[in-house]
Amino acid sequence: MIGQISAVEIDAWAKADPRKAQEVLPSLMIRLILATSKKIGDFNFPIEKGIQFTGYDGVLESNESTNFFPTGKSVWEFGTNNDAINKFRGDIKKRSTESLGVNINETTFIFATLKIWNHRTSIEELINESKQKYNWKDIRIIDASKIALWLESCPSVSIWMCETIGKTIKGLLSVEQYWEDHCSTTKPILVEDFFLYGRGEQLDSLSDWISNECEHNYRLLMAESSLEATLFIVASLMALSDSDNNALRGVKNRVVIVTLIEAWHEIISNSNFTDGIIFIPTFNFTEEIRCPKNISAILPISKYSSSAKISKNIPKIEITVRTRDELSQAFELLGYTTSEAYDIGTKTKRNFLSFYRMVTNLPNKKLPKWTTQDNLQELIPALLLGGWNDKYLGDKEIIEKISGISYEEYIKKLSKWILIEDAPLFSILGSYQIVSIQDCWGFLFDKLTPIDINNLKSCMKEIFGSTDPAFELPENQRFMASVLGKESKYSTSLRHGLVITLIMLVERESEVNSFGINSTVDFVYGLIRDILSEMKSPEQLSTIAPSLPLLAEAAPKAVLEKLELEIENEDSNIWKLFVPSEDFITGRNYYTHILWTLEILVWHSSLVVRAILVLARICEKNLDYKMVNSPQNTLYEIFCTWHPQSALSKDERLELLRKICNSYPITGQMLLKSLLPTGHPVCGQIQRPRWSVLDVDLSSSATVDECREVTDEIIKLSLNTLSNDVEQWKTVFDHISLYEYYFEELKSKCLNCCKSLSEEDAYIVASFLREQIHRFRKFRDADWSISEEYVFKLEQLFNEIEPNTIMKYNYLFVWHPNLLNPVPYNRNEKSDYEAERKALFYLRSDAVDEIINLYGTDAFISFCSELEDTSDLAKIITEKIFKNVFDLDMLAKIKEHNYAIYASVIWRLTDLNGLDVLISILTNTESCLSEEEKGDILCHTPVSSELWKILDKSFSEVATNYYWQHVKEHRLNVGSTDNVDYYISKLLEFNRPFSAVKTISYSDYGNVEMIISILQQLLHLQEHKEASGLSFSSIDQSNILDLFDKLYENQNIDDSIVARLEIAYLPYFRYEGNPKCLIKYLQTNPKEFVLFISKCYKPDEISDELIIDEEYRSQANIAHDVLNLFKTVPGCNKSIISADVFSSWISEAYQYASMLGVKNSFEACLGKLLSHSPVGSDGIFPHEIIRDFLEKNDSSSLVNSFIMEKQNQRGIYTVTGGIAEKKIANGYYEESKKVRVAYPKTSAILERLGDIYKREAQFEQKQELLDFTE
Repeated sequence: MIGQISAVEIDAWAKADPRKAQEVLPSLMIRLILATSKKIGDFNFPIEKGIQFTGYDGVLESNESTNFFPTGKSVWEFGTNNDAINKFRGDIKKRSTESLGVNINETTFIFATLKIWNHRTSIEELINESKQKYNWKDIRIIDASKIALWLESCPSVSIWMCETIGKTIKGLLSVEQYWEDHCSTTKPILVEDFFLYGRGEQLDSLSDWISNECEHNYRLLMAESSLEATLFIVASLMALSDSDNNALRGVKNRVVIVTLIEAWHEIISNSNFTDGIIFIPTFNFTEEIRCPKNISAILPISKYSSSAKISKNIPKIEITVRTRDELSQAFELLGYTTSEAYDIGTKTKRNFLSFYRMVTNLPNKKLPKWTTQDNLQELIPALLLGGWNDKYLGDKEIIEKISGISYEEYIKKLSKWILIEDAPLFSILGSYQIVSIQDCWGFLFDKLTPIDINNLKSCMKEIFGSTDPAFELPENQRFMASVLGKESKYSTSLRHGLVITLIMLVERESEVNSFGINSTVDFVYGLIRDILSEMKSPEQLSTIAPSLPLLAEAAPKAVLEKLELEIENEDSNIWKLFVPSEDFITGRNYYTHILWTLEILVWHSSLVVRAILVLARICEKNLDYKMVNSPQNTLYEIFCTWHPQSALSKDERLELLRKICNSYPITGQMLLKSLLPTGHPVCGQIQRPRWSVLDVDLSSSATVDECREVTDEIIKLSLNTLSNDVEQWKTVFDHISLYEYYFEELKSKCLNCCKSLSEEDAYIVASFLREQIHRFRKFRDADWSISEEYVFKLEQLFNEIEPNTIMKYNYLFVWHPNLLNPVPYNRNEKSDYEAERKALFYLRSDAVDEIINLYGTDAFISFCSELEDTSDLAKIITEKIFKNVFDLDMLAKIKEHNYAIYASVIWRLTDLNGLDVLISILTNTESCLSEEEKGDILCHTPVSSELWKILDKSFSEVATNYYWQHVKEHRLNVGSTDNVDYYISKLLEFNRPFSAVKTISYSDYGNVEMIISILQQLLHLQEHKEASGLSFSSIDQSNILDLFDKLYENQNIDDSIVARLEIAYLPYFRYEGNPKCLIKYLQTNPKEFVLFISKCYKPDEISDELIIDEEYRSQANIAHDVLNLFKTVPGCNKSIISADVFSSWISEAYQYASMLGVKNSFEACLGKLLSHSPVGSDGIFPHEIIRDFLEKNDSSSLVNSFIMEKQNQRGIYTVTGGIAEKKIANGYYEESKKVRVAYPKTSAILERLGDIYKREAQFEQKQELLDFTE
């Protein structure tokens, strides 16, 4: 009997290891219970450390009776010592008096021991004796003999017990032992969730099969490899064992893993052994095996095995390759960082066996299966290239050159290496790539010959010596290079693969080789140095730039020497790579590759300083970068105080930082500014070597003490490098809290600096300090604030450096003045903004008094020229200078210096004195104002119908015209509707539709005729500019749409008139809003829909008389835009569902299309329109009305357009590796299935949509596996 364990063996083991026996017994009992019954209600058997606690050793609720435990509730006590009888008597006596809330009359007491019962009193006698003493429902004793019988009925538990006591069973393993052998011998240790993440569907399928009593007996579980399939099954069983479902609970205790075919043969010959057991055979299935119907088994197989090809009739669960994101998240469950996880996924091509060999500690598991095959030499060309794409002619030529045979012949030889489990390479979409580069190099390196290396050298020079033909095109066309016939001859896969090959050669410098090179490092250095020496033109440098980061891993010294040479040369073409692309979307910035290359080089101990100085040299050019990637940002990330990244030590970083500040002052100051601590610092990750192994710590962290020490040194350095540069002082004052300890030194430098600065610059420096004083006093209770004592010192310094000139009042006239003594912010009290506003007004008023008293009125008026916030000045000036009386001469002076104040003063004086007074002054014959000047003054008075009447009566045509040409647009508040209409009509009369739009936008103005006039005039004056500067470009899309919304509110509007306007403004409706009248018009006029089609699509029979000129193209474009915006199906939309309306519209449209000879084009456009159908009453797309139509009308042009437009409605989406597409496909398949009886043709359309998304899912999965390199 396989896995049989005798009572004697159990007894002997318990005697030899009593402590272990005490721990194992509770676990053994619950395993046996769960393996015996699937009707367990509840249980509690403390195991491991739980056995130390008080209470019963076990409590069980069973819904069925077995040979070993009863139905209902039972309590369990365990004993492992030799004196089992006294242990029993003590336990039952204690629990009979201290039952811990258990009703003993309704509960069975069970005592279990690992010892053979060897006492004068037999078990039966003892039970009978106890029943007379105690009132338990029943009393049972289970000794080693009965446990042995129980184990015989539970083979999987028996196997586990054999493993526990050290008894070997050849060819059989428990689930836990298999997991221990394969997943606890790795670093990191593999966990269940790693195998289950993202595979819920497969887990559910397995769970359903087990829950249904292993229906159909067999299940195939197929994955890339049989080992991954097996470990997924084991992980699933361990997870399902903790389920609350009785059919699944403890399922691992009903599973046996069979590792040898001999064991399998013995199993199937013993029917008693197979009852209720699930078997997992893991031996080689290519051998002939029998699978009786009375056996339940899960067969883990590789998709490349013969079993996968001949098992079509066996139910199958397939484990597909996970997407990049899914696998990365699964890796993170093992403790990897996100970047490490993505890197592992890339290096292993998401192949489990490749990853498993990386982490396993068992030498025999590190050997790939393919290494046992014959003719390994056939893999050498693939090994040297790393990857290629047969869509590129150059790639094929290189294969032929290295292999020495035709491309077709070599691919034929490779086929046997691809279609095997644990293949060394794979092929997807014409791209061939090595699965695990490290594996292949580890087992094929010794097979390289001198010929192979010479071929490699020749190919490197040929490929990397060529220039990408795309650079023959203008920059704005290069993204279309493949379409324009300027595609690169060689694929990116090939370029990258060859460089990785050089890295692999360098990594094997210390290994003995058979190709006659003494030093692979020197060989690679010389090869890359020679290639780079030929790179001089902008096109050559741009071509090789994307390969530089990898080349830097292969020959860091050669790459750095090239960069140093070029960067030191001001006339080098490398600087042209730093010119930003003209087009942010389609253009490319090649300088980023140089930055990434230097980032990799800073991890080399011997090169780090030189690499950073090259970065500093680039940074010193102070070029304009439109991206986050910049030399400044890279330097910050390298020197970041709390997240340093390079091969430099702390002291070396500080020393180099001092050197940069001295040699590259612009770079130094930018770097110091970025390194000073801020509230919420952010630091990205610089590039790190991906393939080369460096003897340097790649961790990026610093202790708190180190961070403080470095920050202190940076503060000192910033002090030592302070100059008369105003921006430096801004940086210092922005971080002034850091300088408290060094304040006296800072104060001395600041005073000396301000003495040598101009008054303007000294004022700017003082303003920086004023801002910080204001901030600290405003938020004095904030965590980041400083002591009032320190603030007072800062205020004293401020008073010493602020110039005593008129400009010291400037700070009061900005939008948010920095007051030295602001009202402190209190989060517990509501701020009194009105009181603060009044206080500011009085400060400003007092300041004006001081300026006038100290410097005079004229100086104050000059002072007003550059002020930012003049909101209070009109009132102050009106009172203090004008004394609330009109003074035309003073107005003229103010107008000369600040037009905004001039306008506000006129408004205020008019409001105070009345319009009549102003009119009297302006119409006075002694006034020396020109008519234009009079009109200009009137432009700044309150808008009123009274003024408009006076204009016509009392002023010349010149003044009146000037007024209407220049009066600023105002929000409507001019009395009656008639007055508003008059105001708008005058604006239109003087060709000011742009001001009219600004005036009525977002108001409740609704004069339809006037709004239509505005829209029409806007079209006619698109090139016009008003005197105020307003033009068509000043009008926002929202302004135009608001005008149309006002028209839509009118129920009596003529749809045809508005529709024509909507056509003229179609571009405004392209991304927002709907041309409602146009859509409504088309819904009720099918002939118009057909007419638009006839204007932008060719007729069914093309006539020679058809003239295509600019006017034709213009009309065609408009018609095309109209059709694209018309997405509301007549009679089948959110507003109306009517089969009659739909049928009538369709019928009339069909007839008219036939009459115009555009039936084919009409059907194509109709298909697009119908794809915008709502879902039907059953929740399925399309609506039943549309389904009925499609069942009778299924022309290919209609159906194809319907499908294509439905696809296009998806819009922009996130790439998910096919997950989203698969979900969409399944949705269409499900809906197709639901309607296939009632609507078979519609069902076919939905199935086609499902097929399209299924293919897209497969394509995305393949593209992602290639890392989107091609």
